[in-house]
Amino acid sequence: MTRSSTPLAAGEATSPVDALSVAWSFFESGQATEAASLCRTILRSDAAQPDALYLLGVLACESGNLRDALELLRKAALARPQFSEAHYYLGLIRMRQAQYEQAVAHYHQAIACAPGFVEAHCNLGVVLNRLGQPLQALSSYQEALNIREATEVKIGLAECLQRLPASPVMSHLRPLLTRAIAEAWRRPEELAPAAIAFLKSEAGFQEAVSKGVGRERLLADWSENRLLLALLESATICDAELERLLTAVRETLLDGALRSDVEDDVLLSLRSALAQQCFVNEYSWLVHPDESDKVEELLKHASLAIESGRSTDALTSSSP
Repeated sequence: MTRSSTPLAAGEATSPVDALSVAWSFFESGQATEAASLCRTILRSDAAQPDALYLLGVLACESGNLRDALELLRKAALARPQFSEAHYYLGLIRMRQAQYEQAVAHYHQAIACAPGFVEAHCNLGVVLNRLGQPLQALSSYQEALNIREATEVKIGLAECLQRLPASPVMSHLRPLLTRAIAEAWRRPEELAPAAIAFLKSEAGFQEAVSKGVGRERLLADWSENRLLLALLESATICDAELERLLTAVRETLLDGALRSDVEDDVLLSLRSALAQQCFVNEYSWLVHPDESDKVEELLKHASLAIESGRSTDALTSSSP
């Protein structure tokens, strides 16, 4: 609906368009009684005027009179079939009444009329989540995210990701979950169980946990796993199997540092993320005596290299 850029006073409205502009000005300034009165005046001249019906329906909804709001908004949608806002508000009322199936239908109608209607996509996701359909809800939120990266859209997406079961067929969602954790769409701790489940569903996880893979394979499989890195940097990991995997990774990184045969630029992200996890976690995973000895040796070489001004790229090289 188009409104004039300079709203008129109520007594100066000379046409339905002017009168609607004044009514909207009343509504936006909190003068609901005046807005409703002017809408009724318009409807006495044109009982099917869709914008007046819509605004009066919105006013009824805001005042809690859902019965009148439904009737008015239905009339507005009937008078203008492509009235996306009217369908949206009908969906909102059905949501408030916990009539979710009907709400879904209205939101679909709103989106059909206006595919870029972010709020309709978002509310459709809310309703589908309440109906226990997180995958369909996720699709709706993704449509909204493609249109505009609004905070409420990201929160809804994260809620869907929390509810989805991890499985190989859901692997296409891993980048989205990674982003949700890294950007804190919800508290990372709330998303951690879903992330851990996705990681444990990956091919080769159980083999890595049982230490059935070699050093090169272990690092190749996990050094560039973006979901693992985001989780290590953002949330506390309290999962026995994943801790065993990370312990194996830690031991492998330590051995490589002592041999000076691991390319640091390749593994820097993994080293840093693992270090951050050790900081945010309240305990350190089990350290074997031989690993403690290696740590002490590495610290000694690092200290000597720093004191002598040498590069630490080859910590185990002989002192000059």
